[in-house]
Amino acid sequence: MQEVSTRAIVLGSYPAGEADLRVTLYTEEVGKVRARVRSARKLGSKLAAHVQPLMLSHVRLVQKNTVQVVDALSIKNFKQDLLESDLPKDRQHRRLREMLAVFRMVDEMTLDEQPDKALFALLAGGAVFGKEILSVLGFDPLHASCSRCGSAQAKHFNIADTEYLCARCFRKARGGGEHFSIITPPNLPLS
Repeated sequence: MQEVSTRAIVLGSYPAGEADLRVTLYTEEVGKVRARVRSARKLGSKLAAHVQPLMLSHVRLVQKNTVQVVDALSIKNFKQDLLESDLPKDRQHRRLREMLAVFRMVDEMTLDEQPDKALFALLAGGAVFGKEILSVLGFDPLHASCSRCGSAQAKHFNIADTEYLCARCFRKARGGGEHFSIITPPNLPLS
């Protein structure tokens, strides 16, 4: 990749150096890419608003020594859309946490520069419940069972160990300091 212009979902961003930002993008053309955004943390930055987590943006990426975002234009802000929705505030915040957890899961479970059109379509469409994402990644929750006790009532997914857990085993394992992601909101069953 020398230069590519593509739509991208911003999965996360992290400070880099004094004024730069390091972003993780899931792009339509390239898949997951980690890129640097020069001077994005400065007050007058033109790119900062377009490369925030939970954004769908059109970006131009250039690879020299590292991949850099040299141009960006936001298309959709999922966070703003959610906060302006008619959902009650507690549901908005819960949904926001779920979306961030799913984006972290996509970051952890995908390889760099391996595009997946179905995954990008799900993310760009805003239908980011963990169970749909897990299905696209090959961990279909419809046929899941708890990897520890065999229960067919697997409701949780352990990202670190790529395993499904039932509610009982999930409660037991939480004390061990493992990191888990709930794959469905409390009111939606897996199947």
